[in-house]
Amino acid sequence: FFFYLAFTILAVLNIITGVFVDNAVETARTQRDFLIEKELELKEQYAKQMRSLFGAMDKDGSGTLTYGEIHDYLQEPQVQGYFSAMGLEVNDVERLFGLIDSDDSGDVDVGE
Repeated sequence: FFFYLAFTILAVLNIITGVFVDNAVETARTQRDFLIEKELELKEQYAKQMRSLFGAMDKDGSGTLTYGEIHDYLQEPQVQGYFSAMGLEVNDVERLFGLIDSDDSGDVDVGE
C-alpha cells in the first residue's frame, strides 16, 4: 500500500512539474517572438526615419544626394545630435558617403 501511495504522489508531482516546465517554455517562446516582432518594428521605423532624412537632405529635389548636400546637411548641430542619438558618427563625412555610395556613381539614391 505504501509503495502504491508513494508511486501515486510521485506521478502527481511529475505532472505538476511538467505543467510548470511547459508554461516556462511557452513563455520563453512568446517572449522571443515578441522581441523579434519589436526588433522588426524598430527596423521599419528606422528605415522610415532614414527615408524622411534623405528627403530633407535632398535640397534640389533630384531624388539623389551628392557629397556636397550630405556634407552641408551634416554640419548642422541638430543633425549631428540626431545621428549621434542613432549611434552614427558624422565626423568623417567622406567615409560615410563612400559607404553609402555602393555603385561609386558620385551620388546616392534612397535605394543605396
